[in-house]
Amino acid sequence: MKKSLFVLGVAVAALASCTNEEVTEVAQNRAIGFNSFVNNNTKAVTEVSSLANSEFYVFGMYDADQTTWGKTVFSNELGSTVHYWEPSSYYRFGAYADGAAGDLATATAVSFAAGTGTNGTLTFTSYTPDDAKDLVAAVASASTGADVSSQDAVSLNFKHMLSQVAFEFTTDAADHYTLVISNVKINNAVSKATGTYDGSVSWPTPEESKGYTYEDFAVDKNVDIANSAQNYTASQTKLVIPQDGTDALTVTFTATLSDTNYPSNPTKTKNFTGYLSFSGTDKNDPDISLAENTWTPGYRYKYTTKITADMIDDELKDKKIEFTTSVDSWKDATDTTITPSAN
Repeated sequence: MKKSLFVLGVAVAALASCTNEEVTEVAQNRAIGFNSFVNNNTKAVTEVSSLANSEFYVFGMYDADQTTWGKTVFSNELGSTVHYWEPSSYYRFGAYADGAAGDLATATAVSFAAGTGTNGTLTFTSYTPDDAKDLVAAVASASTGADVSSQDAVSLNFKHMLSQVAFEFTTDAADHYTLVISNVKINNAVSKATGTYDGSVSWPTPEESKGYTYEDFAVDKNVDIANSAQNYTASQTKLVIPQDGTDALTVTFTATLSDTNYPSNPTKTKNFTGYLSFSGTDKNDPDISLAENTWTPGYRYKYTTKITADMIDDELKDKKIEFTTSVDSWKDATDTTITPSAN
């Protein structure tokens, strides 16, 4: 669900005193200001849900026409930096936040080059996701008339550049065993790439495919119970580069069971592999079908699995108490076998 934060445009009044004490006032609202909005947020990793103008960085170009864009205003500067409108000019802006108040250094430079269309293009060079930094971006255009005193603030509608992938492990054996899922890794997924934003997100230049490694999952009685008293769940999420062909990607992990009631019993371990195929819709709008086997920017994907004791070792599965029955004969009576039927 969209959340928006209205950021007030900067109003600057500059007063100049003359020797005859006359005061000249610079018209209010001549400073360039921004309204910012961030789409599609919930709490999973450290997500950007709102941005003040001191928390995002801006590039800007302007000129008297919409072809040359020969003049620069805002050059990877905070949105709170003061610049002024030039009358009768066309502007375009690109803005980003790499997490709240996060800028990108030269090694992961952002460019807003001339000759890249009316809106311009933001380029994120050699970007590697960081779970603490939700990368968002926006582009916008504006034009001024002869009088800039009432120029509106520029609306920046930020979009998420990354996807999220979560794994959720559930077990019904936690009353008897401690289950730990370790060595969880998405193999061969694109982990470093150069991306662009011009109103649409694109990651056309993969550079590394080292995949993503998760921390261990402890699925035992100390975690929150989900669904019922016999089901225990642990989950974890990471920010990833959006990409297609996920059905060819695998997740590998190790499941380890130890007997909490009898610590002397040997610990049992087994390795597992699963494929990350996807076919589904937008949970908030089921009429929107998402691309198959693709991690789409701005979407969260959750892969779930249930690990039972007998998947790791047949000897560790829960044993039910069962009965067999027979009836001794009395004198002069014949043994009778009774076959019960369901009511």
